[in-house]
Amino acid sequence: MLKYLIVLAGSIFLLIGMVQVFRKKKGYSPTSHFEITDEMILRFAKLKGGIISALELASQTSLSPEVAQKRLEKLVQTGFAQLRVSESGNILYDFKQAQLGSQEKENSQLL
Repeated sequence: MLKYLIVLAGSIFLLIGMVQVFRKKKGYSPTSHFEITDEMILRFAKLKGGIISALELASQTSLSPEVAQKRLEKLVQTGFAQLRVSESGNILYDFKQAQLGSQEKENSQLL
């Protein structure tokens, strides 16, 4: 009985090792993260009331503060956001202009 347990334990460790080797060959990394898209940033801003900071975005995603700032600046350049400055001098990104209100949608005209 003990011999079978030793064989079973050895087989399990061998299987675990083989899975880890396979994951490394396929490029899997447990610390890897998925890419944050612009759409995700826009949704995050909407959830936060339309105005966010780079530090706020970085603290809630896998982005570093520097990368978060660059991504937000890109959205400003493409017209999705506007820059604001808080009373304490923090740079904020305002996405409210990119969001259509329900009143504007209701008052729209068919083409």
